Formats: sequence, C-alpha cells, structure tokens
Amino acid sequence: MKNRVFFGKLRRWAAPYAVSTMMVACRNFLITWITAYIGSSVLNMVSEGRGTDFLGQTVFMLLFIAAFLAFDTAGIYWQSVTIHRIRNRLRSLLYSSVLKARYDKVYSMGQKGELLSRMNSDVDMVSSILSYGILTPLMFLISGIGATVTVALIHWRLCILIYAAGLLCWGAQVLVIRRERETIRKLQENKAEAMGLGSESFQNGLTVRLCGLVDAFEEKVLRNLSGFERLSRRLAVQKTAEGLGGTLLQYLQSVGMLFAGFCLYQRGEIRLGDVVVLYQMAALITTMITAISSGYASLQNWIVGFCRLHDILDLEEEKDGPEAEELRFSADAEEGAAAEGDVAEGAAAEGAAAEGAAAEGAAAEGVIAEGVACRFGELTVYENLNLSFGRKGLYVMMGESGKGKTTFFRLLTGIYPYESGSIRLFGRRQEEYTRRSLRSQITYMTQENALFQGTVRENLLWRSQADDDRILALLKRLGLDQWILGLEKGLDTCISNGGSEFSGGQRKCLLLVRALLEDSPVYLLDEALAGVDQRHGELIWKELKRMAQEKLVIVITHDQWVPGEGAGGEEAGIFLAI
Repeated sequence: MKNRVFFGKLRRWAAPYAVSTMMVACRNFLITWITAYIGSSVLNMVSEGRGTDFLGQTVFMLLFIAAFLAFDTAGIYWQSVTIHRIRNRLRSLLYSSVLKARYDKVYSMGQKGELLSRMNSDVDMVSSILSYGILTPLMFLISGIGATVTVALIHWRLCILIYAAGLLCWGAQVLVIRRERETIRKLQENKAEAMGLGSESFQNGLTVRLCGLVDAFEEKVLRNLSGFERLSRRLAVQKTAEGLGGTLLQYLQSVGMLFAGFCLYQRGEIRLGDVVVLYQMAALITTMITAISSGYASLQNWIVGFCRLHDILDLEEEKDGPEAEELRFSADAEEGAAAEGDVAEGAAAEGAAAEGAAAEGAAAEGVIAEGVACRFGELTVYENLNLSFGRKGLYVMMGESGKGKTTFFRLLTGIYPYESGSIRLFGRRQEEYTRRSLRSQITYMTQENALFQGTVRENLLWRSQADDDRILALLKRLGLDQWILGLEKGLDTCISNGGSEFSGGQRKCLLLVRALLEDSPVYLLDEALAGVDQRHGELIWKELKRMAQEKLVIVITHDQWVPGEGAGGEEAGIFLAI
C-alpha cells in the first residue's frame, strides 16, 4: 500500500521512464546480435564461397548500425533527463514532508545533520535503482529472452541444457544472498550516523577546537569507521560467494556451448556461422540467469532503502481538528471573555502570576493553561501545569533550565501536542483555532539563530511590511541605529547564512528587531536578552514594557540583571517561576 502511494506521487514520469528504459534495455541484445550476425555472415560466406554478397551485406549492416545508434542515443538521453526530474521531485517531497510534519516527530528522527544526510542518501538510492537497479536486470532479461529465441531457432535442445545448469547455480546463489539484507541495513545506519556526526562536528568546529574535543570526536569517528569496516568485510565475503556461482556458470556454459556447437557442425546439423551465434547468445542467457540472483540481492537493498524513505514520507503532518476555524484573537476577544470569564478566575496559577490574573478578572482573560500534562516518550515535562496570563502585560518566566519553559511556548503555538488538560487563548480553546490562524497571531522568537543569507532588511521583514521609517525608529529606541547604519550598505548589507559575521549579541538583537516589527497580539520571546549587554538590554526592556500596554508579551530569560518589580519606581512586569 505504501509503495503504491509513493509511486503514485511520481506517476507523471512513469510513461516517459518506462519507454526510455525499454529503449535503453534493448541495447545489450542488439549490440550482441549485430556482432554475432556480422561474424556469422562472414563465416558462412567464406565457408560457402559466396564472396559476391559481401558488398550488399556490408551496406545493409552499416545502415542497421546507424539506425541503432540513433535509437540508442535517444533512449539514453531521454532516460537520463527523466531520472533527474524524478530525483528533483523526490527531494521536493522529502523536504515538504519534513516541513509539514509535526515538529516532535521530526525531532525524534535524529540530529539535523543525520536527517539531512539520510534524505540525500535515500534520494541517491532511488536514483541508482532507476538508473541501474531496474535497467540492468531488464537489459539482461530482454537480452536473455532474445537469445533464447535465437538459440531455439537454431537448436532448441541446447536451451534446455543451458537453463538446467543455470537454475542449479541460481539456487545456490539465492541461499547466500538472503543473508545480505541485515548487513546492508546495518551499513546504511552506520553511514547515516557517520555523516550526521561529521556534519554536527563541522558546524560546531570552533567549539570542538576551543574545548579540546578534537580527540574525542576523532575517537568517535574512528570507532564508527571500524564498525563500517567490519560490516564491509562481511558484505564483501557474501558478495564474493554470490558472484562465484555466476562466474562458474558463465565460463562453463560459454566453453560448453562452443564445444557443443562444433560437434553439431561436424554432424551437419548447423552451419559454421551458427556456432558463433550460439556462443554469443549462450552468454546472454547465462547473464540473464545470473542477473536473477543479483536482482534478488538488489531487492534486499531496495527494501531497506524504501523503508527508510517511508519513515520520512509517512511523517505525521500537522492537522487541525474538525472544530478549528480561521479565528482572530481581536475579533472574538470580548465575546469569548464574556462567555467564559469564570474560567480565568478559577484557574490555578503559580506564584505572583495567579494574583495578577485574578486582579485582571474575566474581561482580561488572555492565555490560560489548566491541568496540562505533556510527555515525550518516557520523559514527563508536565503532570499538572496551571498558568494564567492577561490579554496584555509583560510577563517574565524564570527558573532552572529543563523545567519546560520553552516547551510551554511550543504548546501554545501547537508545535508540541499535550496529553490532557486545556489551553485557552483569548476566551477560546486552542483546538478552535487552525494552526495557521494561531501562528499568524503569535510572534514566537525562538532560541535558534534563524538568520538567513540575504540583506539585513530581508532578514528583518519576514512577516512584516514595515517601511524604513518604522524600522529606523525601532532601531533608534533600541540603541541599534548607529550600528546598522554604520554597516557598509546599511539595511541593504548582505549577510551570510547564520549571520556569522556578527557577534552573538548582535545576532540576538537582529532577531529581536524582526520579532518586534511584527504586529501581533501575543509575543513569545525565548531568551530574548541572551548575550545582549546591559545597556542595550535595558533599552529593549523599556520597549517591551511600552508594547505590553497593548500586547501580551511573555519573556523567558535567565539574565539576573533584568529589572524586577518596582525597579525605577514603576512595575517592570509579572515574574513567574516555572
């Protein structure tokens, strides 16, 4: 069923691939047949003294060869182009599947580098199957069928002898090949692990060097390579045993056919030229039988590869429930608060957040989590989480790392699922919003260094249509205008992927400016002040307080210098431990 769905996504190229592959698959038989026919014709003319037919036969064969070359060239070109298009489509499918899948499902598949190398490996596997895996057995099959017909027309009893010997060897090879599947699976896992390890170590090369971890990473790589070498030797032994039967079959049948042909010629049952044809055609039949066992070995590899492909293509997509609608926080805020106001008063909050929510009352209901339980496998993040936030205000979440602060942000945006309890946003259950409407109204600044190749302006305006005046005004309030305008081309300065030319604090400031330019009812800022000096941090804090007069701003931070409640004679925010 899975394979039907998979190939259904590639059905657009099914007919071009099938026709072009059949064209290419005929080349082996046609080349061998043309060679055998030329040799047979020459021997027959010499043995029968018909030299006058030589010129006519030569012209005919030259025309036939020219037609074959045109046919063969067109088939190879067409097949190559089709396979490249299929590869591009498959890359698109894998990429789309990862982007649309539930984040926790993608995360559980491994590190970023490992997943990327796995996707590339799987695409290469499909490409090799389409270009050689299917073409080679098909080529041998067509050649073998054509050779069988040719031999049967000359002397049909010889076909029986060839097939009897070939099937005996084929049975022995299959017994060896069946042991290869597990070895191939382990080799692919080992390769993906090695590429993932290499990718992660290169991405964090500076940290690896400065922390003296070079020897540790080298030891891991060498340990992986040792395992790869052991598996490779095991597979090499299996492949050697597999090929031994095919080699013996090929030589025994070729030499045996040569002697059998001469015996039949001496008995007058065939012509001398037929001996050449029989010798050439017997090799094709031998190869076809050998290819059956080799194709079985390739099938074991394909099965492993397609199972890996389906792991990615079958990732569970993010889906909205049947109740979900494209609702807006602002449009249904008052109605939701009036209908469900008692929920906010009854919600159990932790610390000072409970007092703040109760004071705001039902009309101020913003975000409420009641009895939320969240687990990842054996890890329990929350068993009974209760939090309450008003429709506007500045909230600061502080506490030890690993207690679930970032997880709470991801629960609010629907990135992570929760097992029980309820989450309400502006008077409605989270399930009533589509993920699209939910995320379009929540600005979430993650801890990730999400700067991409492009200009500074392009990196700031991901979800905002702000003009330069608004951008510069915000930069000035945050004390960043002189730095940005001092760059070579100001807002049009090009930066690299990840913004490696900037310091950690500068990158964090750019990400924060991007977030604050968005016009959303809710702002979730994860470690927004990490790496930012105190002077700029205080300006940022002042801007957040200004926004919190109309918006709901929730900040996760571990910075101890963050001004507390009452600092400077005014309330800095509601502090919440989690």
